[in-house]
Amino acid sequence: MAPRPRPNVQFVPESPPPPDSLPAHKSSARTPDGLPFAGQKRPLPKFKKTGQPKPIPSIRLIPDDVEVAVQWPDGRLLLGVGTTYRPPPPEECLSHATGFGGDGLWRWHEYTRQPQLLDHTAPFMAWAHLPTLEQKAESILYRRASRHDCALCPDAAVEQRKKLGGKKKFGMGTRNGMYRLTDQLYDELKSRHTALRGQCELVTDLLKRASKECMQGLNPESVIRVILANVREPVREYFDIIHACERLRYGCISAFPEFDVCFTAYQRAHNIMLAYFDFACSILPPHLAPGLAELPKLTQSDCRRGVVLAGEDIKTYIRFFKAHKIPVWVYAAMNTLAIPKGRLGPPDSPRCDVSTCDVLNDFKQRSLPSRWYPPPPHCPWALIEPIGRGYLPPPDQDYFELGQEAQKKKRKLDRVLQREEDVRVANKRKLENLKKVFGNLGSSLERYQQMAARSPAAQRYFANKLKPRPPFAPAVDRNYLVALDAGSKHIDLLTRPLQHPVISTSDPNFHVEAPKIPRDRLDELVKAQHGDLKLRTWVPPLSVFTNPYSWQKTVEMVCNAVTLLPTALERITVARRCSDVQPLSPAEWRDILTVKHWKNVWHDHHRKKYIEDELAKLRRGEDWDEANAPAARKKLQADQIPMERYDHNEFDKYGSAKYFGQTLTDNKIASLTAAGENTCFTRGYLACGHPATSERLVEDPDLIHNILIWLEQLEQLYWLCDLNSQALARDGILGLAGGGRRTPDFTDEEERQRPFVALILQSVIHRQVVGLDGWPAGGKQAEETFEAQYDVSHLTKVLISADHALFVDQYMERDLDWYTVQDLKDLIPEDGEPFASLDDDEFNNVQEQLLLRYILTSFAARQWPVEMVQLPEHDINLYKCKECRPEKLPVRREEIDPAAALSVSLGVMSLPSSPGVKDLTPNELNLAVEDTGIGTWFEYEPDPFWETYDGHLSDEPVENEGFSD
Repeated sequence: MAPRPRPNVQFVPESPPPPDSLPAHKSSARTPDGLPFAGQKRPLPKFKKTGQPKPIPSIRLIPDDVEVAVQWPDGRLLLGVGTTYRPPPPEECLSHATGFGGDGLWRWHEYTRQPQLLDHTAPFMAWAHLPTLEQKAESILYRRASRHDCALCPDAAVEQRKKLGGKKKFGMGTRNGMYRLTDQLYDELKSRHTALRGQCELVTDLLKRASKECMQGLNPESVIRVILANVREPVREYFDIIHACERLRYGCISAFPEFDVCFTAYQRAHNIMLAYFDFACSILPPHLAPGLAELPKLTQSDCRRGVVLAGEDIKTYIRFFKAHKIPVWVYAAMNTLAIPKGRLGPPDSPRCDVSTCDVLNDFKQRSLPSRWYPPPPHCPWALIEPIGRGYLPPPDQDYFELGQEAQKKKRKLDRVLQREEDVRVANKRKLENLKKVFGNLGSSLERYQQMAARSPAAQRYFANKLKPRPPFAPAVDRNYLVALDAGSKHIDLLTRPLQHPVISTSDPNFHVEAPKIPRDRLDELVKAQHGDLKLRTWVPPLSVFTNPYSWQKTVEMVCNAVTLLPTALERITVARRCSDVQPLSPAEWRDILTVKHWKNVWHDHHRKKYIEDELAKLRRGEDWDEANAPAARKKLQADQIPMERYDHNEFDKYGSAKYFGQTLTDNKIASLTAAGENTCFTRGYLACGHPATSERLVEDPDLIHNILIWLEQLEQLYWLCDLNSQALARDGILGLAGGGRRTPDFTDEEERQRPFVALILQSVIHRQVVGLDGWPAGGKQAEETFEAQYDVSHLTKVLISADHALFVDQYMERDLDWYTVQDLKDLIPEDGEPFASLDDDEFNNVQEQLLLRYILTSFAARQWPVEMVQLPEHDINLYKCKECRPEKLPVRREEIDPAAALSVSLGVMSLPSSPGVKDLTPNELNLAVEDTGIGTWFEYEPDPFWETYDGHLSDEPVENEGFSD
C-alpha cells in the first residue's frame, strides 16, 4: 500500500495581543521580536480531509467444474460441482414444511435426501443413498409401510399364554388391535441390520489400523488427517435401528400410524449406517481391504445426497469430495461471480414428496422417541441434521405432545426419578445432620464411605457410635474399653478391600480381563460377598435390644427372647441336619422377637390353606386347565377370609420357616390333631419358673439388665467358636449342613467335655455351664473363680489357636513389643504355672495385649468383636422375677469404692444398687445417715428421652455390636 500524502499545513500569523490583555500572573517582560506567536497560544493545524472511495468487489468467473448454479435468498448463490441438481432454498419452505409428507418422510426437513451443511463429525452423510423410483415402490429399505407388513395373529409363543387380567401382551397381532411385523419380514430386517452392523464395525477397525500404519508420509495438514481426527461412528443409529426393529415386532404398537413412523425410522437409520460403510470403504487404502474400495463405485454419483460447503470448509474439503465423485454445493456471494448463461437456473423440486400426509400429522397418540418425528417449522436449517440424528434436543421437546400410553409411561418414569431424588435428598439431610455434630468432615467422610462399602461391620459400628448407651445395657469392662481404643487405630484391618470375585488382582492380565466381566454379574458377586460379611448369630445380639425407640418395645423383645431361649440353643443341633436352619442376622432377630412376625405366620398359614383348598375344588372340575392355576392363585390371594384369632401363648402353633426352618415347620403343622391340640416347641421361662411377660418385666429393669448380660456372654461363647473353627474340627465338633461353621452344643454334656469346648467355656463363664433351660448352671464349684493367671491363660489358649492368629502376628510384625503366638505359648507351659516368669507390670501388659489380640482377631475375621462386659457373681437368683428374687442388702454410699464411683460417673459400670427400683429411705433401712443438706438418695426410673433419641441421625434400624466409650 502506498504511503498516504502528507497534508499541506499553512500557518496564518496573527498579531500579538496588547500587553494589558495578558493575565496578571504572567510576566510582563517583552518578548523578543522575530519569534512567531511569541507570547500567544499556539493554534492547532488545519488538515484538508478527503473521502476514501468504497472498494469495488472484483467480479470473477466461476470455475470450469461448476455445472449448475441456483440463487438463494439474501443475495446468496449455490454453485453445484459434480451434479446437475439445483436444491430449493429451505428457508422459503420452513413456514409450511411442518409434519410428514406423502411418502412418510419429513418433506423439506428430510436430511437423508436434501443436501445439508457439512457436519465435521459425520462427513459420511454425503454418501447417503438416493433411491430410484423402482426402489421407492418396492424396496423394503425405501418404500412406505403397508398393512400387509403386519401380522394378523399373535406370536406363537404369546398365543400359548392366554390373556391375563386384561393386560396387553407383547407380540400381539392386528386381530387383537395391535400391530407387529410378520415373522418373515422381521427376520429379514433383523438379518439386514445385524450384517450391516458387523460391516460397520469391520471398517471402523480398518480405519483405526490405517490411521496408525499409513499416515507416516502424509502432510500434518492433510484433509484425510482432519477427517479421521473428527469423524465419529453412527452410534445413535446403531441403537435406533435395533430399537425400531424390536419395537416393530414386540413393541405393543396399538395404532398403524405409529407402526408407519417406526418403520421409517428403521429405514433412516439403515441408510445412515450404509452411508458410513460406503464412506469408510472409499477412503481405506486398497492394500488394507482389497475389494472394499470398489464397492462404493457401484453407486452412481447422482444417487448420493451430497453436501453443502461454506467458509473455510470450501478450501479444506472440496477436492476431497470431488475426488470421490460426491455432489458438492458451494456458498458464494451473488455480486462477486460472473455466471455464464445457462448455468444459473430456477431451483428443482425436492427429492421427496412434500405433500401433507393428514393421517400421520393428525395422529396424537405418540409413543415413539421425539427425534423420530419431524422438527417444528421454526427449526433453523443448519440444525435439522443434528436434531434428527439425536445429537441436539428438538426445540419443541418441552411441549411435545405424547399419547396417553406414552404419558402413562413417562409419569411412571418420573415417579421413579422422584423416588431416587428423595433418596438423595434424605442422604444429603443425614449428611448435614452429621456435619452439625462434627463440623466439616472433608476427607473423613470419603474415608467413612469407603470403609462402609467394604465392611458391613464397620458400617454398623459407625452408625451406632453417636448414640448414647441406654442405662439398661450391660456395663463394658474398663480394660476392654482401653484395648478397644487402641484397636480402633487398626480399623484398616477390618475394612481391607474385598477380593475380586472373578479374577485375582495380582493376576498380570487383571487390567485386561476385569473390564470384560458384565457389570450385572459383578454386582451380584459383590452383593454375595457383602452377604457373607453380615453379622449372623445364634442368639440375638445386644443391638437388637438397645436400638428400639421405646422401653416397652425393648421389654417385649426381651420377653420373647427368654421364651425362645431353649429353642435358640436347640437350633444348633437342628442346623447340622437341616440346611434351612442358619444363624440369623440382627434384622431377622428384630423381626422374630416381635409379635407381628408370629401374627403374620398365622395369617400366611390360613391364607395358604384357603388357597390350596379352593384350588383342590377347582381341580375336581371337568373343565379345569392347569395353565389357569397362577391366575386363580392370584385371584384367591385377594379374597377376604376369616382368620383365626391370634393367641400369643401359642405363638409357635404353626411354626416359622425363618426361625424353625421349613422342615420343622411342616412337621409341626402335620402334628396338629383334629381337636386342635398342638405339641409346642420347648418354651423358655425365667429361672424361677415364671413366664417372661411384659407386666412382669416392665417394672424390673434389673432383671432385663441381668438377662442381657447372660445373652451377651452366650454370644461371646459362639463368637469364640466362630474364630476357632479349625480347632473345633480337631475336637470332633460337627459342622452345619450348609457348611462353614462348627458350633458346639453347650447344653450337651458330652460336647462340653471336649478339651477345646471346655476351654472356651472356662474363658468366658469360668466354672459355669449352660443348662438345658438356657440359664447358667453348675454346682458349688461354679461359685469358685480361677486365679488371675489361670483365668488369663484360658483366653490366651483360645486366641493363639484362632484361625487368624498367624495373620494377626503378620499384621503386627512391626510392633517390637508385640507378643506373638510363639511368645505366648512359651509363657503358658503345659506342666507349669502360667505366666510365672512375669512380674506384675509385665503381666498387666500381657492382659492388655490379649484384649487387643481379641479385637484384631475379630477384625481379621471381618466382624466387630463382641463386647466383654462386667460379669456378675454366679447367682441363679439374678435371673428370677422380682417376687421370687431375694432382697439384697443395700450398700451405704460412703462405702462405695472411689474408683467404682468414678467408673459410674464415666458410664463404664453401674452402681451395685438396682438401677430401676426405688431405693429405700434411711428410716426404712433403720440406718444412721448424715444429713448433708442435699438429696443423697435418688430414684432411677426409665427416662422417656430414650424413647425418642436418634430421631434425626438414622432413618432406619441399624445393626451394630459396638458402642463408643
